[in-house]
Amino acid sequence: MKKPLILVLIIINNTLFSQEVAKAPGYNKIQYDSLRTVWQKISEQKALIKRKENDSILMYTPAASMINLDLSASGYDKVPDISKFAELETLNLAENKLKKIGKKSFGAKNLKTVILEKNKIKRLRFPRNNNIETLILKDNGLKRIPRSLRRLKNLKTLNLSNNHIKRIPKFILRLDSLKEINLNYNDVLFDKRSVNRLKNIEVILLGANNIRKIPGNINKLQKTKRLNLGSNNICAIPRSFKELTGLKSLIFYKNNFTVIPSGIFYLKNLEELDFYYNNLNKIPEGIGNLTKLKQLYLAYNHIGLLPDTMKNLENLKYLYLHHNNLTFIPKWFIRFKKLQRLGLDHNKIFSIPDLSALPELKEVDLGFNNLEYLPWNLINRDDLNMLIIRGNPFILSEKDKNMLKKLSNKRAPKGKSLIF
Repeated sequence: MKKPLILVLIIINNTLFSQEVAKAPGYNKIQYDSLRTVWQKISEQKALIKRKENDSILMYTPAASMINLDLSASGYDKVPDISKFAELETLNLAENKLKKIGKKSFGAKNLKTVILEKNKIKRLRFPRNNNIETLILKDNGLKRIPRSLRRLKNLKTLNLSNNHIKRIPKFILRLDSLKEINLNYNDVLFDKRSVNRLKNIEVILLGANNIRKIPGNINKLQKTKRLNLGSNNICAIPRSFKELTGLKSLIFYKNNFTVIPSGIFYLKNLEELDFYYNNLNKIPEGIGNLTKLKQLYLAYNHIGLLPDTMKNLENLKYLYLHHNNLTFIPKWFIRFKKLQRLGLDHNKIFSIPDLSALPELKEVDLGFNNLEYLPWNLINRDDLNMLIIRGNPFILSEKDKNMLKKLSNKRAPKGKSLIF
């Protein structure tokens, strides 16, 4: 008996390759390596073309007119001479082959943004007198934060995501202008020493660092407004966490919480709270204390009931509760007059209040629940950008079906969706 064939389509840099490959365990290494070689050659050819274009720009563009310079994906292994562009503000050197960059590359007095992501930088130097405010070193294979960053006295935003950084050096504490540091997808040791060195920063992103425990001195982050600890292995917070009353955004996406810790309900300035993909079985009544919440993300959990205290969250704009075990939505839901986006799909909901009473509502997903009756008041709201009701056991007459098709066709040209 012949093995069935499957058609494999591979899109590489807008080039489409198709091949019939035998459906067998593993993959055909010769075919795979062949396609990979083709991809590499195409990438090299595109880089060569772009490099020639860039060289022409560097040669013929008047010095005073160059404000933003894009030298990305051009195959450079060293930075070309850009010293004549004294008025340069943005320099993009992403996706090259750079390993060493000298301070002459950053000599422009007005240079504020430098993008160096997806290189292989091992050595990086900056001049003493510089005005760089944003530095992107994402995806460079860095094992440590370069010491030369100490010279960036005006640095406000530092992106070091997707590297192999383990420790936060002392000099970070001395970068007085630094407001945001992105250390997502690293190997950062988040201990008491790290907290002390980050205490002056407003936005701290530490997602996907295999963090298991939050240090007890976390309350030192009094200036922090946004804290991302998503995609880690955290299941509890220390008592001192409740002292972070300046927090406006807290991300615990993809962790191991079985309950929202009570200490979080002391953070009354929170505007965004994210517990996507945890193991929550319920929402504590303390949630009602967070009256400034504008965005609440509790999807992909095991929540069966909504506490009545949630009715206090009248500032909510985004509420996502999809992929839970909810069976009904309380009547007090209509108090969310500022609500714009609502996700309730993939629950077991059989009853909802009249959501058409929410004047700001623009997107609603009620798909894959147990609703038997069409929410006509909501369906007839022609100001909704999206309404999804598919996957429910509606009892539909031919008249209902025709009306839904008519409304769907009428809204489609306006970029609005009715999916049933």
